[in-house]
Amino acid sequence: MRLGAGVCWDLVGLDDVAGELVGRRLALGDSTAVDVGWVGGPALALFRTAALDAQEAPVAGTPELVAVPPPVEVGPDVSVSEPDGAGDAGPSGLDTAEIVVAGGRGLGSADNIALLEELAQVLGGAVAVSMPVVDRGWYPYAHQVGQTGRTVRITALVRERSGA
Repeated sequence: MRLGAGVCWDLVGLDDVAGELVGRRLALGDSTAVDVGWVGGPALALFRTAALDAQEAPVAGTPELVAVPPPVEVGPDVSVSEPDGAGDAGPSGLDTAEIVVAGGRGLGSADNIALLEELAQVLGGAVAVSMPVVDRGWYPYAHQVGQTGRTVRITALVRERSGA
């Protein structure tokens, strides 16, 4: 905000089209690619995890550690930290899980998270939750799926059928 910069997030690619930056984003359940851009000022581009292939580039010199102060003044009762699980790739198991047991706001309370965990354990899967569950503090961010969390693909859907 201080930079007056425009932000395009969840990008999977970036191109230079006639001197203008054009970002590529997936939409409609990742079935369609759309072009996005910026209007003037600095442009911030945030990429989806593992969207770009790593490239080895020779580096001259040696790295230098630079201390960066917090961007805001903090008082004695305030600290600057990352959200729980931010940047974690592994502890949730979602990156490699073949079975994901997911729950959302419909669980009703944090007490019912135990049902997800128990089912995931029985099935040998990982627990995933929606943003409202994380926002309420019921489960760590590393397990969040959806537009603002990790992306998982459904290959089979099993629903309980009620007897008629």
